[in-house]
Amino acid sequence: MGSRRRNDQRSALGRAAERRALLWLKAEGLTFVAQNARCRYGEIDLVMRDGRTLVFVEVRCRNGHARSRAVHTVRADKQAKLIRSASVFLARHRRYSGLAVRFDVVGYDGDPDTGVRPEWIRDAFRA
Repeated sequence: MGSRRRNDQRSALGRAAERRALLWLKAEGLTFVAQNARCRYGEIDLVMRDGRTLVFVEVRCRNGHARSRAVHTVRADKQAKLIRSASVFLARHRRYSGLAVRFDVVGYDGDPDTGVRPEWIRDAFRA
């Protein structure tokens, strides 16, 4: 299988995971703020509100054959990019400056469209 085809499959799986994570988090009581918030440092998959807390969510999806769980793939370098991206988001959207901030990770170990339940780590890392 060529790398382009693999990347297309991964991106389709990633889009499905983001879509499912958004619906799932809303069902858990969070309120949607933004999706795929981009800046020069990277992209934040989902921005949600949980009461007086602004939640930056990284969504991960791995096939069911991976050695490690999806939620454990957000390493220090990715965390640093997310923190910088969140700073840019807050600078651009000052109306959220009075809220507490949290970084969550939602992971799917398998295709989210087949009913795989997400794993949600609240406050997965700190800025």
